[in-house]
Amino acid sequence: MTDDATPNENSPAVHAPLSIMQSVIARMADGSRSCKTWCVIIIAAILVLGAGMTEFDHLWIAYVPLIVFLGLDMYYLALERRFRASYNAFLQKLRSGDVTAEDLFEITPAGSAAKAWFATLGSIAIWPFYLVLAGVIAFVWWQVTG
Repeated sequence: MTDDATPNENSPAVHAPLSIMQSVIARMADGSRSCKTWCVIIIAAILVLGAGMTEFDHLWIAYVPLIVFLGLDMYYLALERRFRASYNAFLQKLRSGDVTAEDLFEITPAGSAAKAWFATLGSIAIWPFYLVLAGVIAFVWWQVTG
């Protein structure tokens, strides 16, 4: 690619990868929202079934979907953050004029997956929801088992 054909911010070739990354980020946010929705539905079903029985001492089962959906939600958040970092790095390269043709065809999340996943451990988008849900499970379990 010659210098006069360097992609600029008005080029449709630049808007395509940005649009794709925005779409991926939106899907990751939707995945996170779906995790929370399905987690509440499944745990509510388990608690309703367990609370209706007179001697049901297995409400700890409700913690299984909580842990599974917590991990999956953290994965979606970590992936969303990695794509945001990739998006921002692309914009920074665009503003500095360092975008190459190869950059236009590379849509990958930035950084390490494991580091990003562990970085979500302190996220306010994760813990309040799941801690409250764990508290609700504990309260119902305490009420049912006496």
